[in-house]
Formats: sequence, structure tokens, C-alpha cells
Amino acid sequence: MCGERRTVIANLEKTYSEAPVSIGLASNGSVIEVLASPSGSFTIILTQPNGVACVMAAGENWENLPKRLAGAKT
Repeated sequence: MCGERRTVIANLEKTYSEAPVSIGLASNGSVIEVLASPSGSFTIILTQPNGVACVMAAGENWENLPKRLAGAKT
């Protein structure tokens, strides 16, 4: 599924109650976003520089990990 980013985001919010929780810039200039809902569903989208966003993956049981403290050992 691809479309204008704001339309894709609006559909995911309306249908699954998903909202952006993470974002990153890929080396090719595309933006990768993870959207998740309180129920645990999630969708990963890739938005190209021209504004077209495509769903790359979707699933269940999304869980946010706690942020690590600076200098903390793993």
C-alpha cells in the first residue's frame, strides 16, 4: 500500500489507532517510521523524498524498550 504520507498516516490512525513512535533517515534520503497503537499493533512505513509513503511491514505485539542511560553497559 502506497500513497501520500499524510493519507497513509491518517488511515493507520483511523483503522488501527496507530501513531508515530520512532523515526529515522535512511542513507538514500527516505524516512523510515514506526507507528504503533496502545493495543500493540504496529506498521513500518518508508516515505520517499517525493512524499510517497509505502507500508513495508505490519504486525502485533509492539513493545517499546526502555532507553539506555548514557555510558551504561549492556
